[in-house]
Amino acid sequence: MKFCTISTFDLPFSEGRHWKITLFFFILTFSSIGQNLQNGLIVHYKTDGNFFDSSGANLHGTPTNVTYGQDHNGNPNSAASFNGNSSQVILPNASVLKPGFPITIALYVKFNSLTVNKSYIFDTDYTQNNHSGVWLNLTGNGTLSVSFGDAQGGTTSGNRRSFTGTTQIQPNIWYHVVVIIKSATDMEIYIDCNKENGSYSGSGGTLIGYTNDPGSIGVLDVANQNPYHFSGQIDDWRMWNRVLTPLELSIVCGSTPMPNPGLIPKINLGNDTALCSGQSLTFDVRQGFPATYLWSNGSNDSVVTLPAPGTYWVQISTADTTVTDTVRLDIQDPPRVELLDSTLCVGAPITLDVSQPEPATYLWNTGSTEPWISPVESGVYSVRVANDCGSDTAWCTIVFESCEVQFQMPNVFTPNADGTNDVFGPVFNEGIAHIKISIFN
Repeated sequence: MKFCTISTFDLPFSEGRHWKITLFFFILTFSSIGQNLQNGLIVHYKTDGNFFDSSGANLHGTPTNVTYGQDHNGNPNSAASFNGNSSQVILPNASVLKPGFPITIALYVKFNSLTVNKSYIFDTDYTQNNHSGVWLNLTGNGTLSVSFGDAQGGTTSGNRRSFTGTTQIQPNIWYHVVVIIKSATDMEIYIDCNKENGSYSGSGGTLIGYTNDPGSIGVLDVANQNPYHFSGQIDDWRMWNRVLTPLELSIVCGSTPMPNPGLIPKINLGNDTALCSGQSLTFDVRQGFPATYLWSNGSNDSVVTLPAPGTYWVQISTADTTVTDTVRLDIQDPPRVELLDSTLCVGAPITLDVSQPEPATYLWNTGSTEPWISPVESGVYSVRVANDCGSDTAWCTIVFESCEVQFQMPNVFTPNADGTNDVFGPVFNEGIAHIKISIFN
């Protein structure tokens, strides 16, 4: 936070006195406000279908017979509903959930009933026969009252301090409520961003007292009676161990939007992708804050379906910056494979290669998963090739034969025209293309 002096001047006052007034104005860096709201945040229950603590402290509540419905904005499954008979949430029994002064607690609440014993919203110290911790409820007049107890073992007005507002609460209406306790004589209630006028009561101790019991939401343990169970809805329950600033209060209760200067869009269209023929791919580049979108095909939507093939880009702009990303979509065909029958000499090399564009998988009947094999034995060979667009199978027969030349040269012959050994020459099998014989005396 920064500040600077505007001016100093004298202000006339009664009885001839003057007051010297110095005016300051403060410059709050808005980009830090979101982080500031995390400062001193003890616990945050968004009630989006559960009582998980989103503050990062992992102080998760344990709900019983709690259901979830529409919140103050009409979002489904985003507010906790309490039935007034058995619903409750028990908080972790952690010392951090039992802070001293100051305390700020904020929540949205809707009352189904204005009956006092159905109106206790929370109690940071769920114990019987003892005013302790901090609690919030309706009075018999239908106004909100925040109290804290001194944990001295009594449940009379002499064991508590209370501040009660004046606004008449109506049933079945969402209210945003902020309570701030700075001391026994300095307590505030804000309803829908408006600070309540009100009055103090009780004469208990001036400090908050706690027992060894945990806190609770939606239930109050009452002296010598069955517990009081809240009837209504609760949403977005938060507690800080400090006093929120006026600007923070206005943001928490919704009268001032959370500033988001300097937001930079983030986009990632992913790696270049191959699609099967006829397929398309949908891209969702929504940012969650005001931005404009422009695609290379002219679309201004944040969600676009694009066909293959093609190269596409998207441009996302805010008041501060513009970012762009590009992706290429290609077409991938189903595999097509072919193998040819072959006859070879024993020992001759051969490679059966069915390589395809990646990605593809291969499975040969030999067990190999490589794109090729090199057979060394006669047999039938088959392969199945698959990719994201389909598969194909092929097979062939490979025969290995002996190619060795069989050659004999006789050392006698009988040229007597009887048809046997009448001709002198070599005897051989197929495979010899040329022969040369030399005879010497």
